[in-house]
Amino acid sequence: MNIEDLLPEDFKQDEQGYWKVRNQLLPIYEGKWIAFHNHQVIAHSDNLYAATRAALQKSRSGAYITKVGEEDKFPLRTIRKIGRDGILPHNKIQGLIFEAI
Repeated sequence: MNIEDLLPEDFKQDEQGYWKVRNQLLPIYEGKWIAFHNHQVIAHSDNLYAATRAALQKSRSGAYITKVGEEDKFPLRTIRKIGRDGILPHNKIQGLIFEAI
């Protein structure tokens, strides 16, 4: 089974939306971790954990998370799968699935 078949539709839409505006985001967020949801950046940080945590405070359904300008250097694609309460544990990135690319 292909992992693409398992992805929620809103995640796919967020990922596609990111790539449509990526070149516009580069001058602002290059080298930063961003969470992209509903056609906009909802969180950003120098740190993956901080960006993920901030994104969860704004969107319980999740977001497409990437490091702008370094997408091909990061060997994993973040696919969120958060517990029923939508809360990421304090110092763990459990609840997220990472797909090797």
